[in-house]
Amino acid sequence: MDRQTDGIVVGGSLLVVTVLANSNPFLAALAGIVWFVAFRPEVLSGLVEQTKQLTDETAKAVKALLPAREEECHRSSYNNISVEPPVTPVKAEQPRQPAKPTPARVAYPPSSLLNLAEKPTALSVPIGVDHTGQFRWLDVQRDLVHCAVYGTSGAGKDHLLRCWYLSLADQRSIRWAIVDGKGDWLVPSIVEDERNLFPPAGGFGDEGTARIKDGLKEILREAARRAALIVEAGVRSLEEYNEQTGANEPLLIVLITDVIDAVAEVEKTLTALISKARSLGIRVIFSVQTPTGFSMQWRMNVGTVLAGALVDTSQDAVALGIRDTTKLPFRPSALPPPPAGAGLFVFRQGGDIRLIRTPLITQTGQQSSAFDRLVRERRNTALLADLLSQEISTR
Repeated sequence: MDRQTDGIVVGGSLLVVTVLANSNPFLAALAGIVWFVAFRPEVLSGLVEQTKQLTDETAKAVKALLPAREEECHRSSYNNISVEPPVTPVKAEQPRQPAKPTPARVAYPPSSLLNLAEKPTALSVPIGVDHTGQFRWLDVQRDLVHCAVYGTSGAGKDHLLRCWYLSLADQRSIRWAIVDGKGDWLVPSIVEDERNLFPPAGGFGDEGTARIKDGLKEILREAARRAALIVEAGVRSLEEYNEQTGANEPLLIVLITDVIDAVAEVEKTLTALISKARSLGIRVIFSVQTPTGFSMQWRMNVGTVLAGALVDTSQDAVALGIRDTTKLPFRPSALPPPPAGAGLFVFRQGGDIRLIRTPLITQTGQQSSAFDRLVRERRNTALLADLLSQEISTR
């Protein structure tokens, strides 16, 4: 069969099958078109001829628009490109910044041996060797406007304060009021000291806490007694009272250390005492591991601070009483922890900030046993000198 006959047969078959199956309208329409074209071949031939003619005309029009040769196409594209080198803007020369200095490694002060023969005044206590290599002293009556000592356990707080006690052991014009939360100061060499306002208060458990509270009350009673003397004499300070009346009221040093079981009572005592204590002839020394958690109401009147190793940088400002710590030459939190950092403290008094290492009581043996022996020796020597002077004066 020819092509027309094949189209008629195929189209007719699709149309019959689709109608009988009544399944897909699209196939029915396609079968009708094939059948129609088969009966009218001139329609299909016309469509093919028109499509070929349109394709030839389009090709001629496109060819007329393009360059005649490929070289002309490349040349045209090249001529449209600027061959001048790009101009690089000249930047103004910036001033050379000086190189930041590499922070020098801190050289810790060396160890030293306490030499009480070098005391500059009778009421001087040792601070230690500072970062410049000089040994520093502090006069408790002239220079001390109360003192706070901070540092983690083992930093050397008690050792420093024992050096102070030892330095003043021969001074009969000193009295002590000691409140000790740990009981380290309840040793015979201190308990037997007749210069105590009351036996050192403290110890373990409820009994120790009760003694601490009683000791704090006794301190406030002594402050009230001194205030009454000053008011009655019509003077402004205990020092003026002694000069005017010829009395010999001693300088009272209140030492409160590591009290954690009676914090509320301690805060109440310090708040009532510190702002007026100097005129009453009282100096307060407060020692504790961490500076946080205590009221600024009394801490703002503390003029001298010694801060040993602290565990966190946030404690630096609180311990030293400085708002901006970015320019601090020394930071308590940067000190090596004990035992390597034992005896290292950042000392601040006003704007004077130093790195110091506290002195040793002895180069050999136990520091505690040497302390007990030397305290007794100095106290007995002072007592003997006092007795001899009294005998001479009565003759």
